[in-house]
Amino acid sequence: MGQNQSRHKQATTENITAAARKGRFQDVKFLLSQINDQSNRDTCCIKAAENAADNGHFEIVKFLLSQINDQSNRDTCCIKAAEKAACNGHFEIVKFLVPQINDQSNRDTCCIKAAENAALRGHFEIVKFLLSQINDQSNRDTCCIKAAENAADNGHFEIVKFLVPQINDQSNRDTCCIKAAEKAANNGHFEIVKFLLSQINDQSNRDTCCIKAAENAALRGHFEIVKFLLSQINDQSNRDTCCIKAAENAANNGHFEIVKFLLSQINDQSNRDTCCIKAAENAALRGHFEIVKFLLSQINDQSNRDTCCIKAAEKAANNGHF
Repeated sequence: MGQNQSRHKQATTENITAAARKGRFQDVKFLLSQINDQSNRDTCCIKAAENAADNGHFEIVKFLLSQINDQSNRDTCCIKAAEKAACNGHFEIVKFLVPQINDQSNRDTCCIKAAENAALRGHFEIVKFLLSQINDQSNRDTCCIKAAENAADNGHFEIVKFLVPQINDQSNRDTCCIKAAEKAANNGHFEIVKFLLSQINDQSNRDTCCIKAAENAALRGHFEIVKFLLSQINDQSNRDTCCIKAAENAANNGHFEIVKFLLSQINDQSNRDTCCIKAAENAALRGHFEIVKFLLSQINDQSNRDTCCIKAAEKAANNGHF
């Protein structure tokens, strides 16, 4: 009997969820009326509201929320549904759900998660609204950092420009810029990378940003971004670190011109050899023969050449590059 009840509960939940997703309001109301247990009703309402919000069925969302008695469950419903609504740009649903959350901590959590989704998809007005609903500055900074990362990832420059100045703490602002620049560089959003770097005051953090972003840009073959980032690093030791890490990534994906450029920027021969060895390993692993030959030719010390040959041969053999 218990097993049958469990199956019935699951089937009912699935049916209501499907009806909510498709906007069949009368079906939702009827099916929900068949559930007597309030705990089960709440669980069902939460899941169905997510699907209704995802597809913009506002009246269904309002109805389902009204059927939840427990405030904690109401907050959970609002958070999950707002995330879905924000992702797909359903602003009216987001504006309705956020004020329904009584606990400010939960409201902040809702705004942070929903803003991440809205920023990823470029829904600027939703991002601005959600940020305005967060009272705690620490949570505002968290929201800005996470949302800016997502906006930068997908090239939504206006959102990035809006979010960064909203962060009061310079340390948090630098963290935001570093993380967002990594995402922007990965996808070739050059103007966003330049803007974010300009917002970092501390030179050490600027160098960190350049190194991490250059790694991503090199991996994806964004040569102009790599060149720009390297030019922004003053400390030669950090420049060498940047070149080594970025060259490894470029070699991995066969970006020969980037590898050649980066190696030429390393002054210290010991660091050049280190770069050649590490990059050759990656190139050999992926079968980029011309890059391997070039890198080996740049090593003067015979001991280091031997090390390079051994490590690269191991990688090549592992992947069958005869």
